[in-house]
Amino acid sequence: MPILRTKTAQMLASLPLVNTGEDHIGWMKPEIWAGMEQTLREQGVLTVPVDVTQAYSMQFLEEIYK
Repeated sequence: MPILRTKTAQMLASLPLVNTGEDHIGWMKPEIWAGMEQTLREQGVLTVPVDVTQAYSMQFLEEIYK
């Protein structure tokens, strides 16, 4: 089952990206969103500025991690 081994290796390799050990899983820092918005504008993916504070909410995560 080479595909199973490959998929397992991919999943294990991605774990540090999902759980950095700094915050709860799913936690999003405003500066990361702002940096991504800037990168997407520089690459022409976004053609107008986006207010990243309106793009996401931490409400759900704040509730489950009380």
